[in-house]
Amino acid sequence: MRVRSESRIAPSISERQIETRALLTIDEDHDKWLGRDLEFEPGTIIRLIPPAGLPDSRVESTARELVDLGAARVKVVRRRPPPVLKPERREARSPRGSARETVMLMAAEARASDRPALVALLDARMTEQGI
Repeated sequence: MRVRSESRIAPSISERQIETRALLTIDEDHDKWLGRDLEFEPGTIIRLIPPAGLPDSRVESTARELVDLGAARVKVVRRRPPPVLKPERREARSPRGSARETVMLMAAEARASDRPALVALLDARMTEQGI
């Protein structure tokens, strides 16, 4: 790519060569994470966005492999944290009744060492608040 710059003080024109590099993004849905080969020009800058559940060792080995294949630079983007609940569990927990029913249902499923005490405590607090 050539860039021309003109000075307003002196009417001279200078030309400079600017080196450009290709930029390739491998997002979390890309086939590369499934083990498929990737073709790119030597000197390409590659941005990796790994899937949330992929081990760090696999991300590091993929980055090293891309550098060995001729990438100018590999940038690993921080992963999105995995969802706290899987989508099917999230939908199953959507409230279907009153707030009291929802809280009591969640308390019944809680991993508490003394579940009856938890239910009694929540029941007392909700009664105090008029729920």
